[in-house]
Amino acid sequence: MVMLAIPAAIFTFLKFFGDNRFDVEIFYQNGNEGVNDCPMTSGQYYLADSLISFPNRIHIVLFVEGNDSTQVRNIKARLLDTFNDQVSISLIGGADFDMASQVYENIDKIITCGFLSKDKDDLILVDSQRRIRGYYKRDLDEIDRLIVETKIIVENEQRDE
Repeated sequence: MVMLAIPAAIFTFLKFFGDNRFDVEIFYQNGNEGVNDCPMTSGQYYLADSLISFPNRIHIVLFVEGNDSTQVRNIKARLLDTFNDQVSISLIGGADFDMASQVYENIDKIITCGFLSKDKDDLILVDSQRRIRGYYKRDLDEIDRLIVETKIIVENEQRDE
């Protein structure tokens, strides 16, 4: 009987007095450190306001180039089905390359120095404070990881309000 009471007591203690929550890494907390030969920043790196369409929202950014519209449409549909209006899905490139082009000369510069990415196929997770939280490829496992990590950030931000 005592053998069952000890784990039950530990579980109950942790349930009521512990703060069980996951977190997702925050990239570039000490500046961008010259990533991609871009101008260096010190302190937490934040995306420029002009790169994010809705401030104070979690963003998933996807770069669109050429004729990969079917894949992009499928990814966007899956993300929209999962998050409804909790997360902003931003497409940069192709026809959606209007707001970002005002800040940088071309999409390569936006990708490398705005979002500090080396790959046009990356999906980038940005929290509501404009901090980069993750880079993901377009395959199913990476999309699943993106969804899980986005849910963690959504939950943590709701909890902290």
